[in-house]
Amino acid sequence: MAKPDLSEDMQCAALPYRLGRHGLEILLVTSRETRGWGIPMAAPSEERHPDRTAEIEAFHAAGVKGAISRKPIGDYPSSRRSAEGVDSACVVEVYPLLVSNEAATWRDKSHRRRIWFPGNEAAEKVADSGLAQIIREWQESRITSGRGTAKMARGRGGSRHG
Repeated sequence: MAKPDLSEDMQCAALPYRLGRHGLEILLVTSRETRGWGIPMAAPSEERHPDRTAEIEAFHAAGVKGAISRKPIGDYPSSRRSAEGVDSACVVEVYPLLVSNEAATWRDKSHRRRIWFPGNEAAEKVADSGLAQIIREWQESRITSGRGTAKMARGRGGSRHG
């Protein structure tokens, strides 16, 4: 597999989702620094594809595993904070992750909260307006394409299982 062009100003994010009682639900996690709601994200690695980086970070930050899309559903401008506390601009690529397993314990459990929200509510809760827009557009595209049903969500087309 060809290695993707990695940039220092890129982040790979997983958008964990499931079909629950309220239809499409999205798992949000709190940021370690600001405690605001967001999704698991990490800097890309030269050793793995960005979707795999997002998949691994979803387990580390939220304790979830499942089938991740090989293609991002979009990207948005954001900022990230270095270990030294310096903010810098970045672009976040978002990969949907159909959750099939939630761990009771995971690496960042003591530093983060995780909660399932209905899609529209998740878009309202996230701290980043670019992420909110991606959630809304993705949810709408699933509804208009008919992929918002439980039967379709269980399909395996175009995704990789983790």
